[in-house]
Amino acid sequence: KSGLAKSKGMPDETARPDEGGPDGTDGLDEIGNPRRRGGEGGPDDASDPDYGGDRGGNSELFSMMSPKWAEGLGGVGRFLNTWGGAVVLTAAGLSVAALTGHINAAFMTIAPLYAAFIVPSLILHEMGHAKAAEKLGDPTARLQGRLDFSPKGLLTHISPLMTVAIPLLTLAFTGFLFGGAVPVPVNERNLARPTRDMSRIALAGPAVNLGLAVLGGLGIAGLVAAGASAAVVTLASSFVLFNVMLAVFNMLPFFPLDGHHVVRHIVANKLKAPGAAAWLDRNAGWQLY
Repeated sequence: KSGLAKSKGMPDETARPDEGGPDGTDGLDEIGNPRRRGGEGGPDDASDPDYGGDRGGNSELFSMMSPKWAEGLGGVGRFLNTWGGAVVLTAAGLSVAALTGHINAAFMTIAPLYAAFIVPSLILHEMGHAKAAEKLGDPTARLQGRLDFSPKGLLTHISPLMTVAIPLLTLAFTGFLFGGAVPVPVNERNLARPTRDMSRIALAGPAVNLGLAVLGGLGIAGLVAAGASAAVVTLASSFVLFNVMLAVFNMLPFFPLDGHHVVRHIVANKLKAPGAAAWLDRNAGWQLY
């Protein structure tokens, strides 16, 4: 017989069901699985319109349109969303545009402005989402380099297809710019109140663009006071206009834009209409596709 006395809570001691020890059942459901949280918007929250559904996993916030639609095209779509594929598509498309007279003065003016003003604004927009997500408890985007200002980090926001090829081609053939950046991943399981927090994360992107517009406006005032040329003031005004347009467009209440997440929070939590919020989710696939 051993002379050692077994102390309370040793690993081989059976814990009472309400104890949190190694063999206790605290935190387990009736079949022995870990209980999931049931807070507002959580995976087991019956007040959430989709009753958890897939909202407990990874969601994404989008700047303008997601490049993921290209995946529906299979291997061709995946190729086009590589740098090689985007270069081929852009070169072919712009060659046709040149032959048909679509490469005009407007294109030659707006394309450089897009590269100089809109692309950096898109990147900062996405960084706004990433920073807000980190503040609210989800480090996923930061761990993927989405808050890194190095060239490698900045390129994580660029979709070869949707940030380069599509905007240039739509500009050449229609006169309008249309495109987007790589969506910021958000793991809703890391958020305390997913529906509400997703709306806050969504708001962060347009808020960055409005902040940039305000800074641009202050810059314009300084330029005018300093007697800058009309051309310089016009360039600065373009920066302000582009950022205001990005903020307004992204706040439209359609998936996959940021406004969808805000409206969903208002409908589900403020108006207490989970059925209407569920309708928004069910019909999200066709809203802007």
